[in-house]
Amino acid sequence: MARTGIQYSDVARAAAKLIADGKSPTVDSVRQTLGGTGSKSTIAPFLKRWKTEQEDTAIAEVTLPAPLLNAVRGLHEHMQVEFQQQREALELQHNQAIQTLEQQLKQVQTEKDKALAENLAVEDELVRTRQALADLQERFHTQNVTMAAMQAEHAGLQQRLIDRATEIATLDNQLSRAREQFSHYQEATAAQREADRREYERRIGGLEHDLITANREIAGLQVSLAQRESALSSLALEHGNLQSKFGAVRDELQTIQFARDRLQEQLEESLRNRDQASAQIQQLEQTVMESRLAAASQERETKIRADQLQNALAQIDALLQEKLTWVQKKTILEQQLGVAQQAILDHAAVRK
Repeated sequence: MARTGIQYSDVARAAAKLIADGKSPTVDSVRQTLGGTGSKSTIAPFLKRWKTEQEDTAIAEVTLPAPLLNAVRGLHEHMQVEFQQQREALELQHNQAIQTLEQQLKQVQTEKDKALAENLAVEDELVRTRQALADLQERFHTQNVTMAAMQAEHAGLQQRLIDRATEIATLDNQLSRAREQFSHYQEATAAQREADRREYERRIGGLEHDLITANREIAGLQVSLAQRESALSSLALEHGNLQSKFGAVRDELQTIQFARDRLQEQLEESLRNRDQASAQIQQLEQTVMESRLAAASQERETKIRADQLQNALAQIDALLQEKLTWVQKKTILEQQLGVAQQAILDHAAVRK
């Protein structure tokens, strides 16, 4: 619990101890007796009040009868004890309320820091996920470009195959025309036919060689085409896998966004709790202010009672003064009565 500070009772005990030790109670001596605690601005009014009460007590002891003095002293002490108990209870309630509010504020701040840290972690995870998604999209784009290039190359190979087929058809046509020419030449002359046959056979050999070469190239192109188609199938399969991964990443991103929304809701709930705690703090501060006002009212009431007591003491002094006057008058009258009685006795003795 927080320290309540120096009280009037502490200053009164220290001053009484100094008087008992034969020393004069001053602000410095009282502070030293209290162990060096308390400020002089706090001790000074308490010490002045104690001295005033001691002077009033001394005057009352001189002028008041013992029963009345004891009754007034008991009433005064009872009022002081009651006021001190109320003040200490209010201060204790105020300190407990402040500690409770400080704990609530610490708890709200801790929850807020935790929510902010979780939000930052989710945002970092979201940034990494977006980066991974961008990488996957870039890779997917690269593979699409590669696939388009391979498809263009495949179309080129197919065009070359068509060109080779056209060339073979042209060669077949040339071969047919050459055979027709060969038959015609064979019918024309044997010698020319023989020469033409040898030349034709030579040309046929070259064409057949070209045909074999073209067939080999076609076979190679077909093998390359099959390889390209296999590569295209692999790329299509990888494209499907990438699509699946992209869907999984998208689902994970949606999950993360949902978690981020949940954390945002928790953060807003924490902020609402903090606002509620602030409202409770304001309400407790209002309660403390009302308590302080009640204490001030109680103090004013105590002061009024002290003034009433002072008035009562003044009335008692006036009554005592009046009593003393009557006693003096009574003494004078008794003396006058004695003188008159003596005069009567003397007069009676003279007459006898």
